[in-house]
Amino acid sequence: MRRDHYKTLGVKPDADASEIKKAYRKMARKFHPDVNTSSDAAERMVEVNEAYRTLSSVELRSEYDSRLRRGVGDAPTPKARAAGEVLITHHLSVVDLPSPVYAASFNSDGKQLAVACFDNTIRCIDPRTGADLWEVQLSGGVVSELRWVSGGRLVAAGASDKSVASWLIANREVSESRARRIEWVSQISISPSGRWLALGGVDSAFAVIDRRTGKERFSSRWHDASVVAVAFSENGKLVASGGNDQRILLMEAESGVPICTFDALGAEPTKLAFSSDDSLLAAALVDRSVRVYEIKSGLARKALWGHEASIEALAFHPNGWLLASCDRRGETRIWNAMGGKAVSVLGGHRTPVKCLAFSKDGRMLATAGLDRSISLWSIDVGEARSEQKVS
Repeated sequence: MRRDHYKTLGVKPDADASEIKKAYRKMARKFHPDVNTSSDAAERMVEVNEAYRTLSSVELRSEYDSRLRRGVGDAPTPKARAAGEVLITHHLSVVDLPSPVYAASFNSDGKQLAVACFDNTIRCIDPRTGADLWEVQLSGGVVSELRWVSGGRLVAAGASDKSVASWLIANREVSESRARRIEWVSQISISPSGRWLALGGVDSAFAVIDRRTGKERFSSRWHDASVVAVAFSENGKLVASGGNDQRILLMEAESGVPICTFDALGAEPTKLAFSSDDSLLAAALVDRSVRVYEIKSGLARKALWGHEASIEALAFHPNGWLLASCDRRGETRIWNAMGGKAVSVLGGHRTPVKCLAFSKDGRMLATAGLDRSISLWSIDVGEARSEQKVS
């Protein structure tokens, strides 16, 4: 089916940026599912979002206009067929949020996407339509991390110069709010259960604390420099810290007992992510590469190169071998982490992408950042045999 984005927004092909923005706001008010109860409102809203995403970008609009001149319209979304084949298509964008986005997380059934914004508001949308579902204003600290936990609850956390704050959101309301004076914390990660927080400090300290009571589970100073990256494994049994001493330390999350050290990195790590089966650990480095380590053997398996700007976030796909990374140029790269190859390069943002998240079923990816927009991507992955994951 061919769609004319200009007709969707009701503007002429020579409309300027202000006319397009004005038309988008008018159409968004008309078809937003919260105010329009017609059966096709959600579908029309998706079309409006896609039209605005395309026409508000100079590059995308130029490409679209070129396609129109050639008589090429929108085609049906293809599906991955071959084993290991990955197809990624843009689903929709949510634009003009009131504030930049710093964290994102899908709930268990993929019907809610929560984002944490710079104005300390948690906004939740329907990723299928882009419709607003609810929002909660937080007080008492800053937010940099989000994680959905059991019971449909959402945990938010963040650290400032002299305090660590956390919130539990249930039934669209803040049910718990905690703030504690802990100095020098620069990195924070939420455990899968939502009970524990991993904290990394500029004073080289690392600790895991109880989110509700603030009691330390353990603390250590294994690093010789600032701790600049922390992450829990997907089963919550492991925790990793990365330091400016160019080392990554893997520990038992319950006791803090070291399991192994990945050293001689050649550059400082900035972000860490575990695969869904906790067999791999990915690390983004300041040299703009991503290193993939096998946890069982402690060996480095792949070095992924291609980013031309600092990497802001990492996330593994639920299949355990696809990996996403985003950077300060607004680019997101999808990798075969074991094959060591780039699968796709995604745009959609004009400024740094600060966060990304996969849905639990792996069918959707969200990217968001400083341009106050969220891009949602549909993902189709052909069943991959193990020998096809490794090149």
